[in-house]
Amino acid sequence: MKKALFTTSLLLILILNSTNVFAVQLIKAGPHGEPVLVMDAAGNFSIAIKVYSDSERDIYIPNLTASGWIQWNKEAFINLGVYQTVVYEHFKKESFCLRELRQSAELCALLHYKRQSIFVDTRNNTIKFTEMVLIEKDMMWKPGNVVSVNKTCSLADNRTCVSKPYQMAIDRITTLIKNEVKKQ
Repeated sequence: MKKALFTTSLLLILILNSTNVFAVQLIKAGPHGEPVLVMDAAGNFSIAIKVYSDSERDIYIPNLTASGWIQWNKEAFINLGVYQTVVYEHFKKESFCLRELRQSAELCALLHYKRQSIFVDTRNNTIKFTEMVLIEKDMMWKPGNVVSVNKTCSLADNRTCVSKPYQMAIDRITTLIKNEVKKQ
């Protein structure tokens, strides 16, 4: 009996470790591979909004114009000038992944997106990164691809740890939120 229980337990452990039982889809792509839906910070799918694009990357966010998101975040934005969201960065070229993530060519060949959880303070002109998720071509969240981050950067300094394209995306997100809050 003990041997059968041990064998069953061992088999179950092997199955769980060899499959992505904890994987969760973060992005639902359309017919040409562009995201149609992305998971927001609360774990809900939302329409993907492209806030930046160039030859190497596209940057998407969940739909922050939805009335539910605005109602939930409006007070903090008006009173404190802060908001938080997740940002999806699509790697169009492997060379960009190599330069951006400073990882091996083998890893970059697997990666398709980077998702970052951010907290933006518009009054102090800073951005805080709290989590990064590397997303493979299957567009799934996997526990092994999550990196905890605690980095705050200035959005006003040209020598900051945030690239110009990323700063432009943040400016567009902030403007989008300001316009939506005014409508409410």
